[in-house]
Amino acid sequence: MPRRRKPDSAELIRRLVAVKVMVASMKDAMPAAARELRRQAGESIDDIIEDLR
Repeated sequence: MPRRRKPDSAELIRRLVAVKVMVASMKDAMPAAARELRRQAGESIDDIIEDLR
């Protein structure tokens, strides 16, 4: 199985900005939607950390 390439800094920045926007949108979300946004943000951050390893 081929090794995954490490993402470049521009890709990481784009993904982190997307998470930042997601977190900012939680402020006005209903509780159930905010919970889902928190879950998605956590998963996205976990994926980014894994890509950095």
